[in-house]
Amino acid sequence: MATPRASTEVFLIGNPTEQFGESKLPSNHEVLCVFFRLHNQEKQAIRKAATKSVRQVQAIWVGKARISVKLEQHSVKKLEALFQTWKDLKRLRNRKTPAQVCKQEAFVGALDDLFDIAHADALKKISIKEDRDFLLAQFEKGSRGTIGRQDTAIYSLKVWLFRRQFKLTAKEEKGLREMCCFVVLVYLEWWFTAPSAVQAPRRNLNLMKALLNYSTTNSAISTATSEKLQRHLWYLSEELVSLTLFDEDVSLAMKRRMLESMKRQVEDEDKEPLKRCSRDLATLAVSQLDSFASPKTVRLFEKLHLATDFLEADPSSWGTNRTFRAAQDQLKNLKVVNDHAELSSNSSTGP
Repeated sequence: MATPRASTEVFLIGNPTEQFGESKLPSNHEVLCVFFRLHNQEKQAIRKAATKSVRQVQAIWVGKARISVKLEQHSVKKLEALFQTWKDLKRLRNRKTPAQVCKQEAFVGALDDLFDIAHADALKKISIKEDRDFLLAQFEKGSRGTIGRQDTAIYSLKVWLFRRQFKLTAKEEKGLREMCCFVVLVYLEWWFTAPSAVQAPRRNLNLMKALLNYSTTNSAISTATSEKLQRHLWYLSEELVSLTLFDEDVSLAMKRRMLESMKRQVEDEDKEPLKRCSRDLATLAVSQLDSFASPKTVRLFEKLHLATDFLEADPSSWGTNRTFRAAQDQLKNLKVVNDHAELSSNSSTGP
């Protein structure tokens, strides 16, 4: 006798499935559907079900899409964390506080996002343009994109507008007010401007300074968000800071200083540059863009096969330099993968 449909449905997920579709990389929802079939219906332990699910995902990423992936244990932990988030939501599903509603809506909003298991250097390892474009397309929000937190910001503002219709405790209303103030005063500007690759280094640095300066308004939120962003300063690395040279909102004086930094002698010039900036918060608070540049900065141009003869000319002449303009056109079309998510740092004091 067939099992009734209702008995197999999973809270917020729906019915489990046996396998993924083959036209795209699996989403969070698809991976959870396979996981719940193994865990709920086949009664497999969490670690075993997560491992089997991840191996199916890996087969698609590596075998069909030819994309390098991170170590299996990291992907398994990622899926287990996603399951734990679901488990916490189910446990508190009868709680209708604004905070709980926001968390549940944010989780549901991220279900169609890509279950990302890409290796940190996946894009660099892809030599075929079509394959690179395919991977970048997977991160588009709304189809198979990154897990963004803008939903939390939007729901917080909505709940605040209709707060009189909820029974909020004094603590909840205080947390909601603090969250909304942060969203309006800091978050929105940076989230809306996140997609520009050539502006990413400048905006990352300015955002960090804005978060640190927010300590005069709310020290707890300032600390939580700045420490979060500190772990995601990819665009202030020695290589990616080179994008600043194509940012029209950066002064000529700053670009000249960057060129000087790119020519100075360094002891570890042959050493592979760090993937992201690792400076402490106190140093970041007083840093300028030129301080992130070094002779290694030019390596981005080499990896993207871009001519660099314009670097020998003064930045004031770059506007009419064909080599510069060709590179600028190419870099302006770069998508800032994960930037929406990274710039939307969580505040542990929010609702």
